[in-house]
Amino acid sequence: MVDLASTRIIAIHGVGRKCAPNQERQLWLDALSAQWHHRGVDPDLIQQLDRRFDFVYWADCMPNHLYFSQDQSLAKHARCAQMIERIQHDDIHVGIHTILEDFFTKRGLDVANIMTSLLQLKDNVIESVFAEISAYFDHTWAADRMRQTLRDALERAWAAGESVILLAHSFGTVISYDVLWEYAHRGLFADNQSRSVHSFVTMGSPLGDSMMQSRLLGASYREHEPERFYLPNVKHWLNMACLGDPVSHDSTFHDDFFQPTIHQGFLKSENVRDYHRLYNPMQTSDDQSDPHSVLGYLVQPKLFKWLTQWLSIPTPVPTLSE
Repeated sequence: MVDLASTRIIAIHGVGRKCAPNQERQLWLDALSAQWHHRGVDPDLIQQLDRRFDFVYWADCMPNHLYFSQDQSLAKHARCAQMIERIQHDDIHVGIHTILEDFFTKRGLDVANIMTSLLQLKDNVIESVFAEISAYFDHTWAADRMRQTLRDALERAWAAGESVILLAHSFGTVISYDVLWEYAHRGLFADNQSRSVHSFVTMGSPLGDSMMQSRLLGASYREHEPERFYLPNVKHWLNMACLGDPVSHDSTFHDDFFQPTIHQGFLKSENVRDYHRLYNPMQTSDDQSDPHSVLGYLVQPKLFKWLTQWLSIPTPVPTLSE
């Protein structure tokens, strides 16, 4: 366990056009704190969450990056506020005994249609993601600038003696994995080689995709020196995938990451968790389901449960047992 007062929560976004940095940070914070408000966490602790929250913004490292217009940003904030209002009256928790078809039908969604749409969209979406982040894989200067944004945040926290909880979404999970791998396995960063993150939360991650895994910085070590591919500097790892999210179509990390990392002695089995087929309550501008939205991940009751447990935060409204 760690304490909020001595912990830095570092968040890193994924690909796609974004609001300006301060606006994007506020969106993440509004969504993340929604369950804190809903479940009666002490308001002083919620204010402290704001002060302990660092947002890593790397979108402007991309060539020809464009921010959302002011109208687009306002519309996104409005949709986030509407989602937060909805979850005050709708228990979005998908438990281990939940009948998925009944759960989604009550919310006007059809599981079969969601899965069919996922299969139809998967290749197109992954292709577009690869096209958008080609600068990362194909241009060393751009990739290093992107990673440096996260390095700066981590090193500030470590220099201050703070524990780190790293929240990563979409392609931000790939950048995070590469940065943590650099610290663990590259002598260039020997000063921080012994540093670690208390918790790594991956949301809507493409890391389960075999092609994405083959492009990670340490990929060439995986077959012959697996101890140099996996991360020894992560103490807890929580992976979350929402039903219908085409980016996290290979939604579980057990075989690809969790079990091998445990086998290397880097992680304990009780400190990893795979949650998939979650319900993402965020909607698009035309009121369609948006299963990849980070805002719908940040309001997940399961994320609230683990954050408050890690941070030893009392919750007047009971948390989940699963």
